Amino acid sequence: MAQRGNTWTEDDEHEVKQSLHQKEAITAQMIGIISARLNSLQTTANNRKHGLECDLRVNSDYCSKMVPPLVDMLESRGAAAAKSRAISSTTLASNQAMLERLFGPDEKTKTHTQVHKKKKLEVHKGDNKRNARGQIEKQLQASIEGHITRTVESFVYGVNDGDFGGGATSSRGSVYMNTNLLLVHTFERIHINHGRRNFKRFLLSELSGALFEEVFWLVFCHFYQKESLAQQKALADEISAKYIKMVAALRGTMDYLFRIYPYAIASGICSGFYYLFPGSRHLYTPEFKNDVYLFVCQLLLGLKMTPASVQSMRRQYFPEEVVDDFGARIKPEVGPLGMVDLA
Repeated sequence: MAQRGNTWTEDDEHEVKQSLHQKEAITAQMIGIISARLNSLQTTANNRKHGLECDLRVNSDYCSKMVPPLVDMLESRGAAAAKSRAISSTTLASNQAMLERLFGPDEKTKTHTQVHKKKKLEVHKGDNKRNARGQIEKQLQASIEGHITRTVESFVYGVNDGDFGGGATSSRGSVYMNTNLLLVHTFERIHINHGRRNFKRFLLSELSGALFEEVFWLVFCHFYQKESLAQQKALADEISAKYIKMVAALRGTMDYLFRIYPYAIASGICSGFYYLFPGSRHLYTPEFKNDVYLFVCQLLLGLKMTPASVQSMRRQYFPEEVVDDFGARIKPEVGPLGMVDLA
């Protein structure tokens, strides 16, 4: 038998028969799906009709809302296939675990496991650090309840309690400073790669706490109290004496004192103003914080420093502060009724 000059072979006949069988199988499958779909529609319609009839019966426990929805055969098949794939994945993981117990993990699996554990540990440490910082900030916030309206203008610092007639508002003792909590808050925010335990012990030492208080009041007098040269001189003398003791007490590396410590003290002082004089928070602008950092670093390092170099180191040790200051600069001033002040 010929077709356009070509001989019809047994292979061609077999191919045609196979194609016909495939078409018949596909047709039968489609008929089965359509038949099942029609049966499902019929069942759902009957159930719906029965439910509507029950809605009219007062004593009936069945209603139309209880009729199950129409089942999509394709979705049910897809769910079954997904379930089988999940079972296969579980079986594969079980077999992999058994092989690792018998022969040990391969290098790729071992490396992946180590990286995963390291990332998980870092996330856990980060969460613990944020939680600890949040608890400290709650304590600091609770401590301002008794002086929520205190401002820097309402307080005058004296060298001692009797310099201004012993008035409570002029007494250093009238302002309770939780020095240890402020320094712990500073430590929880600082970013240093190594030596955290030693630096924490150094920062929270009794001598460091006393020095922190003296530097805080010196910054207060320098920025907010005019005609306070006598007070500033007395505070500078105290700071010098304590600083000499700190240098003498250092047995290890001096990096803690000359590289990190001034920035930690400056950060703690900015937090101190925020919690000790909450009535003047509008004055604690990013520019004010920059000036505090520059003043404290030059004081403790004994060097004339440029603002750019100080801010560069601050960005390294307290990156969140720099981000917050940037947000404060770009945040628009909001007036009454939420109107933005563009003046």
